[in-house]
Amino acid sequence: MKSCALPLALLVLSLSLGCNRSRQVDMAAVSQPRASLAEYSPTSLERAKLPAGSVAAAIGGVPGRAAYIPQADKKVIHTAELSLVVDNVEEASAKIRSFTLRADGEIDQARIWSLSEKTREGELHIRIPAEGLESALKQIKAVALRVTNEQLNATDVTRQFADNAARMHSLQAEEQQYLQILKQAKSIQDILDITEKLTDVRTQIEQLQANIDLMSHDIAMSLVTIGLSQNAPVSESLGGWHPLLNARRSFKNMVENLGDWIDAIISFAIFLPVIALWILTVGGIVWIAWKLFRRFQRVPEKTT
Repeated sequence: MKSCALPLALLVLSLSLGCNRSRQVDMAAVSQPRASLAEYSPTSLERAKLPAGSVAAAIGGVPGRAAYIPQADKKVIHTAELSLVVDNVEEASAKIRSFTLRADGEIDQARIWSLSEKTREGELHIRIPAEGLESALKQIKAVALRVTNEQLNATDVTRQFADNAARMHSLQAEEQQYLQILKQAKSIQDILDITEKLTDVRTQIEQLQANIDLMSHDIAMSLVTIGLSQNAPVSESLGGWHPLLNARRSFKNMVENLGDWIDAIISFAIFLPVIALWILTVGGIVWIAWKLFRRFQRVPEKTT
């Protein structure tokens, strides 16, 4: 009987210890304070600074919107510069503009100016869909007699584009979290504070969206800068030397400089009365000061 009592006592002791331990765990869980609405105020949310990925997880995702995953493909902005010599600048400019519109492109700028009565130059800034840039450049160069300069540039903006997309995703998640907090706000002050934060976040979203749209447009539509110069007439060209054209340009520069000199003389003549008044004013003040100085010097001599 004594041999059976010892194992039975050990069994009862172990059961009592297990019950006490489970009771302590339950009491610790009950004693922990529950999160209140004050912990989710705008101040505490701003202090939390959750990472971009955890914000969406915290609010359970944006309703009705799939989670954004940045694309792995490269984002490259292509630009090109061409300098073309053509027979007629107006006709070449018209052909390039017509081709640009047919290719679903855009015309940012087109201007033409004269160097002389028979010599003109022009410049165009057009945008061509990036996927058809090489083909478009070939057709544009076909308008020219010769190409004096051709330059192609490519700028990789993949990282910048991905950073903007990730920041946009984070701001949108933050906006949704503020909306959730706004639904639970009870005091007017909390509503005003949350609304202020929400307005600030939405302003950042709009500014960032404008940058993303501009970068996306530059990626999709390549900028092509085209300089047009008219081919010099045969009578004015001697083996690549253009004496008459150079003489006309020099004469034009001389006339412009002469005009500037005449304008300066006219301006001086118009302002001459004002200059004379200033000279008389300053001279009169100096003369009066000199007279007073001389008078004060003579007074001590008379007294002595």
